Amino acid sequence: MAIVKIHAELTRNKFHFRSDCELHSKVTGIFGPSGSGKTTFLHLLAGLQKPEKGNIQVNGHTLFNSDNKVFVPAHRRKVGYVFQEGRVFPHMNVERNLQYAMRKMEDSKSLFYEVVELLELKPFLNYMPHHLSGGQNQRVALGRALLSNSQLLLLDEPFTALDFTLKNQVITFINRIISHLDIPMIIVSHDLKDLLMLTQNLVLMNQGKTEPPETYLELIRKQKLLELNGLISNYYNIYDGTIAESDPSKGLAMVEMKNNPQLRLFIESDDTSLKKGVQIKLALRGADVALSSHRIDDISIRNQLEGTIESVFQHKNHMVCIVNCGIHIITRLTIESAKKLTLSPGKKTWCLFKSLAIETYR
Repeated sequence: MAIVKIHAELTRNKFHFRSDCELHSKVTGIFGPSGSGKTTFLHLLAGLQKPEKGNIQVNGHTLFNSDNKVFVPAHRRKVGYVFQEGRVFPHMNVERNLQYAMRKMEDSKSLFYEVVELLELKPFLNYMPHHLSGGQNQRVALGRALLSNSQLLLLDEPFTALDFTLKNQVITFINRIISHLDIPMIIVSHDLKDLLMLTQNLVLMNQGKTEPPETYLELIRKQKLLELNGLISNYYNIYDGTIAESDPSKGLAMVEMKNNPQLRLFIESDDTSLKKGVQIKLALRGADVALSSHRIDDISIRNQLEGTIESVFQHKNHMVCIVNCGIHIITRLTIESAKKLTLSPGKKTWCLFKSLAIETYR
């Protein structure tokens, strides 16, 4: 059964929204240019806007049906909404903000403590919102949405107002929610890398229309993602892994890949908390991956993986190459370099990248 079915149309002034979309993944990212209808998509699910015609279902429950004249109002939908500004109540402390969401729930005490623990909010329960950082306020907003007995969580540009450090903290907490709580989630962001840190399942939106959901890799293969001109400044490879070995004195750690435990990557790290068994996310830019026809010895590049080219194509003034090395690596290189290496599907190649090139996230 689809988690979300949204077949709906809405016209406002000159903007026409049309969705014919079914979501089956626990976490889905909505990606597209400004004004493409991403927030409208969320508003229709939350009941903040009403379509002119169509049908909307969440977890098998009909929330809107124009033929049967069904429209469930927002306060009865059990859909949690987290706005980009957080929107916590400024006159209530953190504890009262969280408890406000629970006012219609029974036997919610255990869930309250679970959410407080999950989002590390216990030290701030007596704080007023103006004493919190932007990232802490977002965590309060997330907690309030989780405690509202939500069957679906909507996040609308939750990282926009946050600096790099706070954004990464909030991403960490959202990943905790994904891992620990069985609540479907739809996330809107204009930053592709942020979305990929949370999910590989994407719905593209452009000019009010939705594409069927596909994985990030498939969207690159089919060049659909590249059609959104100006939105893709780089190609990212995001991996889940577990620390296999760590030696902070040498500034190095070795990560075992989740989808291929036999494959291990070197990362630079002097973080003493990255002990064996700690789960971690890795981010590698396609532009930081070099290709070679053979392994190169006597070089400082530690990560050298042999693989097979699955796809290679030109996009604007560069080439995109997808290599299967036991993990898929999306690379970006110049047209001249691709010609020199005579890259083609099925050809063996080596992917080389420094341990320094890999960004790490808890």
